Amino acid sequence: MSDMHRKLDALSGKNRALQRVRKSGILYRGAARLLLADRMPQETVNVVPASELQVSSSSPQSSNAVQNQNESPSSSDLDILFQDTQDYEMDLGDSDNSALLDESDEEMSSDTDEDDEPDFARMSNEDCVRYWALAGNESNASIKMILRILRAKTNFNLPTDPIKILRTQRHPMRIHQLGNGKLWYHGIRRCLTVELRKHKTCPQPLLFDLSINRLPLRNRSKRQFWSILLKIVDQPNWPAMVVAIYSGTATPVSSEAFFRPMVDEIKELYVAKLVIDRTRFVVSLRAIIADMAARAFIEAVDSQAGTSPLIDIPNFDFYKDVITVDGLYQVDTGVTIELFDIWFRDVVGKEEAWILPAEILNRLEQQKFPVETKHKLRSFEDLSLWKSTDWQTFLLYASPVVLKGLLTEEKYKHFMLYFCAITILSSKQHKHLWEKANQKLRQFVGTFAKIYGTNAVTSNVHSLTNLYKQAVRFGCIGDYSSYSFVKKLDFLNNYLQSANYRGLEQAGRRIQEFESLNVNYKRQPFSEPVCKGKGQTVTLHVRQGLMLRNDNVNDWLITQENEVFKFVSARNCNGQVKIRGKLFSHIYEVFDSSSEILIFSAKMSELSSEEYELKCSDVKCKLVKVIDDIEEQNFVFFPLLSTLL
Repeated sequence: MSDMHRKLDALSGKNRALQRVRKSGILYRGAARLLLADRMPQETVNVVPASELQVSSSSPQSSNAVQNQNESPSSSDLDILFQDTQDYEMDLGDSDNSALLDESDEEMSSDTDEDDEPDFARMSNEDCVRYWALAGNESNASIKMILRILRAKTNFNLPTDPIKILRTQRHPMRIHQLGNGKLWYHGIRRCLTVELRKHKTCPQPLLFDLSINRLPLRNRSKRQFWSILLKIVDQPNWPAMVVAIYSGTATPVSSEAFFRPMVDEIKELYVAKLVIDRTRFVVSLRAIIADMAARAFIEAVDSQAGTSPLIDIPNFDFYKDVITVDGLYQVDTGVTIELFDIWFRDVVGKEEAWILPAEILNRLEQQKFPVETKHKLRSFEDLSLWKSTDWQTFLLYASPVVLKGLLTEEKYKHFMLYFCAITILSSKQHKHLWEKANQKLRQFVGTFAKIYGTNAVTSNVHSLTNLYKQAVRFGCIGDYSSYSFVKKLDFLNNYLQSANYRGLEQAGRRIQEFESLNVNYKRQPFSEPVCKGKGQTVTLHVRQGLMLRNDNVNDWLITQENEVFKFVSARNCNGQVKIRGKLFSHIYEVFDSSSEILIFSAKMSELSSEEYELKCSDVKCKLVKVIDDIEEQNFVFFPLLSTLL
């Protein structure tokens, strides 16, 4: 056995997550890449125009770097590789989080690195250890070991019992038998009280949405959770909260028994109001959001009660306030995927598979998306691994360019009706166009059968005709989306040590432990534009949720005058931040009336060499740059809808 194999075999352990990471090869590719980076000379990074970047990528130096990367590490490097790999493992922890098993080695950089970190200097020693344990989903054995080390090596007055450091509730949880399953009701009052006490200013009146979801548990368990989650309206940065969880092997046997505790508490809060620290809050349910399976359970009439308990909720219209078209389920992972199935799915051997043209793969590989999209899109070759956020990013910011010329003219024009309508209904700034979006969706649905056949018209396609009514009643698509709720469900699933052994009790304990966590973050409420510099990289926080950086990806914006502007740098002038950058001499419409929804095309050759200055108030929104023709340096710019306020 070679020295290399002996060293790699030494990387063993009982951590299942790490074992799967090792099998996938991610661990070793990451370590090898870090080793290569350490060996290469450090150079100053300069921000250059895109045209120069294209030239440099094909230079001899670049090809040499690729050749060096493909070379096998020498035996003298094995010790370094072995040590780097061990260090890399130490950061993975014991969590079975699926994010660790992502096949993509490259992650999009995040602007929130430092600001979203806890301010440990302002936290007690016990709170710091508690945060480390909960954030890393550490086992009791790991917590006990670190407590012993800290007590032996420091003068910290810390408990020795992990239960005490986590503040795990010792009293029995109030769990009720419901058919063949169990129900834990945490409470709306409890959720709202814990969350509102974290904030200095709170909305009044207090509107909230509820989400009913079914969560199949991991580890091949037959058991599943049916959860009731709560989210406060118009507070996108506030988390979803758990009101109740049912655990069983099937749907709850009675909607009356499942919903009655929640309905009674809403009725009580509606009359008595919510009182927190002498402040009275008017509390009201705005909407209920659910996927198709949960919606069928919601709308089912209880066989014993003869009606749905949700009808008893005050100031709530059971027939209008249950969301029927959700951005996640009916749009991103609904109609969008169904269209891809029609276009590109075919039978290969005995199984169905996506057969994608090489051109579509090349076009997507060229694209890079801003940090606000949270990640880099996977390749189309990994289409079966795409998540809902991948489909959302593709639909809103890449699909018109990537699909152009690959569909027939009739199919492409038909798809553009869908794209334009979803884009318009995804922003309040396009509210004056919502009626036009309604017409486009009705045309899209009305001609769907003619283009693709009657059998292709699914319930998701039909449901699109209700989007306009929902927008008028509840706001743009993102205002009542399931994304924040699904994120909470993933969190619960990942923090279960075992799905089969007292999974409901585990979930309840973890929720209570996080509620007791007292964390001070470095970030402060946004008050004014902030500019930061690191080498030649300049980062400017224009307003809450809008960040610019001169990295050729996050440096595009559109002004209040609808000019496409490339951010170069920023300076402070008499207490006011000035934005410096370049303008295109000409911008063009991509399709008929694309300028109405702020979509433009431009040629890099028409970008001015002269720099101009803007005030932060001149910024309308950030733009997503999508490559249309890499050789001609033609680009299409889409508004980043989360920044369009």
